[in-house]
Amino acid sequence: MTDSKPLEHPEGWDKKMHYSTLGWCWCGQSCPCCRALVGDTLGACEICLRKKQEENVSRYYQKQFERFMKNIESQNIKEAFVPKEPDPEPEEETMYTRIKNRRRG
Repeated sequence: MTDSKPLEHPEGWDKKMHYSTLGWCWCGQSCPCCRALVGDTLGACEICLRKKQEENVSRYYQKQFERFMKNIESQNIKEAFVPKEPDPEPEEETMYTRIKNRRRG
């Protein structure tokens, strides 16, 4: 008897169920951390890969993913994430700032 692979995800399936068998991960395939922990790459699910063959991935997202995976593979987790800079304090609203903002926008 041959072991046939399913062609479609089961009814009621959603993307978060990709790694639900791990027991601790409910992020789904969109989470690069979960994919890295199991050695998965973007689109490694055979069913999803078949569905996505005709769709092109944006070059921007492809570069972001490659940059992230390069740092994950070298065990450099801190470099994989870009720290968010705090927003600058807003200026006090005066006649000068209103004129300056009006010229910008």
